[in-house]
Amino acid sequence: MRIAQWIGLFCAIISTGVLAMFTTYLVVAGQAQNLTAFILGLMALLSTLAGWAAIRRRALLLLALFIICYLPVGFYLTGVPSWARYAGYAQLGFLVSSLMMFWAGGTGKKQKKPG
Repeated sequence: MRIAQWIGLFCAIISTGVLAMFTTYLVVAGQAQNLTAFILGLMALLSTLAGWAAIRRRALLLLALFIICYLPVGFYLTGVPSWARYAGYAQLGFLVSSLMMFWAGGTGKKQKKPG
């Protein structure tokens, strides 16, 4: 169970960092409009929330954040031939982490033995 948390946290750190750097790069280069910068910034914040969800073992929230983050932006970024594609790959880690948490089941707390 702990490995799923670490995968989710690591992927959230990578995704947040790459999205923040990509937003900064586009704004400084003058290639981003206000809406593009806002959306990339929002995706970086949602990736940070995914890191929290991974640490707190919130598999359903992590799966929802994967759908929210990956489908509009992450899927597009996986096809971009630059370093920004790593944000999309890291967001796939949200799916892996949440599925591992669902597969492990429970909340990770130790249960009392019967008897």
